[in-house]
Amino acid sequence: MDARARATQGALAHEVIHGLDITIPLGLPGPAPEVLAATVAGSGPEGLAFFGVDLTGLRLTADDSDLVLGDGPRDVALSTLTIVLIATGRHPVPARTAVG
Repeated sequence: MDARARATQGALAHEVIHGLDITIPLGLPGPAPEVLAATVAGSGPEGLAFFGVDLTGLRLTADDSDLVLGDGPRDVALSTLTIVLIATGRHPVPARTAVG
């Protein structure tokens, strides 16, 4: 991804993520899953670390878009919204081991 594409993706992420900070508490609808997925698509460990997120051992797979974050052996199916909230430090990371 070139510098212009990174800047565009960063601007989109900024707008969408801070928009969620407003819409979620107010109970308002947010962006479509595809828009949410575009905000964090391609995020690697260094991008996630910015938000204090460590997905070691996990693979978060959206059940409503093509978004996949992480490459660990434990696959966790979640909504795109939940994955974006996890990736941006706004929702807890799932347990690394299955419970039960």
